[in-house]
Amino acid sequence: MNDFDAVSLRALRLFVAVLDEGSFSEVARRTGVAPSSVSRVIQQLEQHLNTQLLYRNTRALAPTEAGLAFSHAARRMLEQADEAARTLQEREQLPGGLVRINAPVVFGQRHLAPWLAALAERYPKLNVELTQTDDYVDPLHTAAVAPSSAALAAAMVDALPAGGSPVVVELGAGTGAFTAAIQARTCGRARHLAVELNPRWARLLERRHPGVEVVVADVARLPELLAERRLGPVDAVISGLPWVAYGSGPDGRRLPAVIADALAPTGFFTQFGYTWTRWAPPARRQLAELREYFADVRISRTIWRNAPPAVVYQARCPNPRK
Repeated sequence: MNDFDAVSLRALRLFVAVLDEGSFSEVARRTGVAPSSVSRVIQQLEQHLNTQLLYRNTRALAPTEAGLAFSHAARRMLEQADEAARTLQEREQLPGGLVRINAPVVFGQRHLAPWLAALAERYPKLNVELTQTDDYVDPLHTAAVAPSSAALAAAMVDALPAGGSPVVVELGAGTGAFTAAIQARTCGRARHLAVELNPRWARLLERRHPGVEVVVADVARLPELLAERRLGPVDAVISGLPWVAYGSGPDGRRLPAVIADALAPTGFFTQFGYTWTRWAPPARRQLAELREYFADVRISRTIWRNAPPAVVYQARCPNPRK
């Protein structure tokens, strides 16, 4: 009785190659293994099939009648396996994922929207999200002038522990680039509170991330939001806020002080900024405040795989009452 389930594609390839070359040593040379290894694979194949496939002598190799018949079937199986692999490879090479496009209203309606249906039909794995607005975008008042890249999102959440169930507060969640990265990094185990002022974006976040608690609120209410939910101490605060959002709350305290007060002693705060805004007065003021309320403030290398290029500020060792 044969055991065909134990036959591997590698064994079939070596068997066909031995028939074509007529030599164990030549196949071994081509595949980079010892001739004894090739011979052993063929012997195991014969044992699994309970059939002699080759006549062996000191001069040459020749297929038995059963071996010749099996070689035809083996070639067909290898062709089918190669075709299946090519099909999967082609599918992997097709564009996929989420593409967010921001465009002026007239340009979007005339030059982008008419092509989206055809694009979706051609690339079914592609999800295109078109936002049309004529609003002026100020990089100091709007944190993300373009969707944040995967590289930037990864840098923002890199310090999160991969295990456990950390308490994470996300400020200015926007459309969810960092939200998705937080969920992926923590495998959905985090107690994740996302604060977003824009109601439309908040609804979008709720649909995309049902495991995240999304609240529509101004970050100036952060102490109140944390107290209402009995959240604290917090393990991480991850911010997508623009520089000018770091003002004073109702109690007169600056937001960096509020964040430092909310964090656990081992907690951290991360914020990103575009390289071209690093030297603007609001950015320099916030960096000074971070150094006032945190003993360890670090700035990452430029993340070039983001448009525009950005850096990540990471603050540790909070000194809230300093």
